[in-house]
Amino acid sequence: ISGVCMPTITRWESGDNNAIITSLILAADGIGVSVEEYVHGKEPTDLDDLPELDTIGDYITLARKQKGLTMHKLADGIGMCISSIACYENNIQAPTLPNAIKIADFLGVSLDRLVGHKMLDK
Repeated sequence: ISGVCMPTITRWESGDNNAIITSLILAADGIGVSVEEYVHGKEPTDLDDLPELDTIGDYITLARKQKGLTMHKLADGIGMCISSIACYENNIQAPTLPNAIKIADFLGVSLDRLVGHKMLDK
């Protein structure tokens, strides 16, 4: 899969789910599926009105604000510190898969919507 190193794929497939979400986006694109399908085995249903934003952090911020939450409320709701949420939203670092899943589940959105991933044509 272009752009993803084999150790990342091997670790993910062997159950080590601490891969950074951006690696999983590349892996999903490489096999022509959504991130949601790659991780959970189901297609996302919430991508129709997904706006064009620049970064994963922008999409995380948008999803949080659309739910009317502050960074503090999101962090408290998923048991993370606010500095982690701030790092994600300010593009200092991308969330690991477990953290992306926690955020997506808490906000009620698919992983693809959370990170602004639009499927490549199959």
